[in-house]
Amino acid sequence: MNHDVLTALDALRAAGAARFDPVSWHYMQTLAERAQAQGGPAQALLEGKLQVAMHDIQSRMDAAPWRPRLPLCQAPPRR
Repeated sequence: MNHDVLTALDALRAAGAARFDPVSWHYMQTLAERAQAQGGPAQALLEGKLQVAMHDIQSRMDAAPWRPRLPLCQAPPRR
């Protein structure tokens, strides 16, 4: 699978995409897993669908009036 796609997926994970839209996140994970298991035209097709889904969620996150909060284990300490 394309390294750039995996890097972008990791960046979305770090940005809170799974909390922002859990259903879309699950769809993207499933596409990524299937793409890794395929080769040739099937892999290219799945990667294309994954890129479209990643662009969509990134656009919606950018337009959202709020950002997903960090999980408690990653939240900065209170002062």
